[in-house]
Amino acid sequence: MNSTVSAGCPTLVTITPSNGTFEAGDELTCSANGYNPTYTWTGTAGVNGAIVSETGDIYSLAKGPFNVTCTAKVSQLPTPCQASAIVSNNAYSKHKKQHISSNIIQDINLIIIHNVLLYNSIQEQEIIFSAHTLYINQLVYMQLIRQI
Repeated sequence: MNSTVSAGCPTLVTITPSNGTFEAGDELTCSANGYNPTYTWTGTAGVNGAIVSETGDIYSLAKGPFNVTCTAKVSQLPTPCQASAIVSNNAYSKHKKQHISSNIIQDINLIIIHNVLLYNSIQEQEIIFSAHTLYINQLVYMQLIRQI
């Protein structure tokens, strides 16, 4: 292969994000080096294992497991060339994430109530301080939930 062809061929294909927690509707973005590549998504996705065959640099996830390949292809060179990247994971429904968050909030609220009842014999200022401290912890947990 001559250096003119290899210089324009994609050698590094990246899918972002490629890990973490995914939700239905999240978008995967494919990028590559090379001379003006075009992108094709193939694979399976969704609860029914639907066949994926789409063009473009962005792919929107369906709910369920997915195994998709992004192929970057350069056709404008004398010898067309391509490279690919693969990502596999599971896209959860937004409802499930909200349900988990709701349960955590309810548990934290029960802890606050329990601690207030537990320390009922202590002066009112100490009860308010304990409840306030737990409320701050609840806010911290909410930030962590948003990162899930």
